[in-house]
Amino acid sequence: MEKLIICSLTQQPTINPVFCTKTGYMYEGASIKCYLNINQNKCPFTKMELSFDEDFIIVKAKAGPKLTSTDKKNTNEDSLIEIVKNLDNLTKEAIEYKKSIEALNS
Repeated sequence: MEKLIICSLTQQPTINPVFCTKTGYMYEGASIKCYLNINQNKCPFTKMELSFDEDFIIVKAKAGPKLTSTDKKNTNEDSLIEIVKNLDNLTKEAIEYKKSIEALNS
């Protein structure tokens, strides 16, 4: 069975996945590039300053499923802006999960 790469930002299957060498997150290339442009090059999760050209590498993988017309709304800039608005809650949850994992590992 093929494994899909899911974008950490949009939670959608990637078509052109990229890997952030500074944070370890995987993204759809166009989505993270747009996000960084809107948010002064700050990582959506760590708030670390990132450069798309320097800190991301293209992942060679099979393409995800083709988007249907109903899915296309998830790839436009308006959807990314909406994701950014809700990102603070996701970031807080991620921090709590990370604390829980660290507590379990210690």
